[in-house]
Amino acid sequence: MRLIYILTILVTVATVWAEPVFVVGSKVTLSSLSKENIESILKGKMKTWSTGERIDLVVLSGGSTNQAVLSTYASLDPDQFDSHWQRLVFTGKATMPKKFSTEAEVAKYIATSDYGLGYVDSSVAGSLKTLKVE
Repeated sequence: MRLIYILTILVTVATVWAEPVFVVGSKVTLSSLSKENIESILKGKMKTWSTGERIDLVVLSGGSTNQAVLSTYASLDPDQFDSHWQRLVFTGKATMPKKFSTEAEVAKYIATSDYGLGYVDSSVAGSLKTLKVE
């Protein structure tokens, strides 16, 4: 019983230390984005980088990183996010972001994407370019 308690504490501490970061493709020239810009991207309002290139948005299909990013930066839970994007797609205002089930898949995709934007835990970002959130 005591072992379960200790493991629970360790998982909780590891979760608290985990920090989502935004990772971008190799041709993205920005080093930071405002929280408002990130919200606009996540909600499909901002669709291009300042260079005019289309933002290739990549999201997670679930998990704690996904929940943290959507609630912090878009004020949406995952179901609300999906519904919001389904409306945009149905009305012809956007195309659905690519979804991956793991952060490693997001990182692998961003590593080969010129203008991609995704989010992963900082421990997964590796050598990918990360954006500072202002």
